[in-house]
Amino acid sequence: MKKVVKILLYIFSAIMLVFFIVGITSRDMTHIPEDFEGKHIEISGIKIRYNQTGKGQDILFIHGVPGSIEDWEPFIGSLPSNYRVTVYDRPGHGYSSAEKIGYNLEHNANIALGLIDELDLENVIVVGHSYGGSVIMALAVRNPPQIKAFIPVAGATYPVENIEPIYSLIGIPIIGRGFAAAASSFIGPAMIKDGLDEAFHPNEDIIPEGFIDTRVKIWLQTKVLVSTAREELNLNSDLEKIIPDYGNISKKFIIIHGDNDLFVPKGDSLKLHKIIKNSKLLILSATGHQVQYARPEILTRIINEVAGN
Repeated sequence: MKKVVKILLYIFSAIMLVFFIVGITSRDMTHIPEDFEGKHIEISGIKIRYNQTGKGQDILFIHGVPGSIEDWEPFIGSLPSNYRVTVYDRPGHGYSSAEKIGYNLEHNANIALGLIDELDLENVIVVGHSYGGSVIMALAVRNPPQIKAFIPVAGATYPVENIEPIYSLIGIPIIGRGFAAAASSFIGPAMIKDGLDEAFHPNEDIIPEGFIDTRVKIWLQTKVLVSTAREELNLNSDLEKIIPDYGNISKKFIIIHGDNDLFVPKGDSLKLHKIIKNSKLLILSATGHQVQYARPEILTRIINEVAGN
């Protein structure tokens, strides 16, 4: 029995050593592929990929976890031309860099404000989806003067009950990165497809052609898997720090949530609406987590109303 245990320990140690070597030698891609939009701007020493279109009222879109600029297409293409629309890959996601970043809401809020300042955005309407809604909460409690209104869409605004066990493994420094790099091509595509089916439910029939293939290409980057894991692992404690300040939010605040969301319970948005006194709440029937794809006309209407158009 002792011999078997010793052999198993040797095997385990060898596997951990392989993951360690892969993790410490793997490199991230930050250049933007030719078939993808955007360019880089440096914010606090981090290369942030962003894209900007139109002129007029500033709107900043913040994606979830994992996510990228592409999560707002084709929605932003349907917006009126009198908006200046800015989308960006959050640190560690898409084709933004992942060196010396904080995998938490505070750091994400700092990057968003830095981007607003660097691009000279004014009187901004900020729209955030899922974890992007969490970033909205970290921004809103600061009451920044550059921001006019907040629109969390299926926002994760309260601690979640279950964290995927695989995130704890990927979240381990270096070894977790090695595991992510080694395992992504074997288990990643199937996990992404299943996850997107769940995210779109009950609207699976509207998943755009090529949507899943594009996400496999973007989301299975090692840096993205690590960023996803660490942000998810930090989310509950991050939210607990700012929840006591929710009641002090005074800017225009419109909450949008699907009634069939399997990722973020609509009850969280109901609770948030009660706490933020001047907020407006829209619960959308027969709608899942991917609101911007299932109900783009409603999101557009809300943005127009907030902008005064």
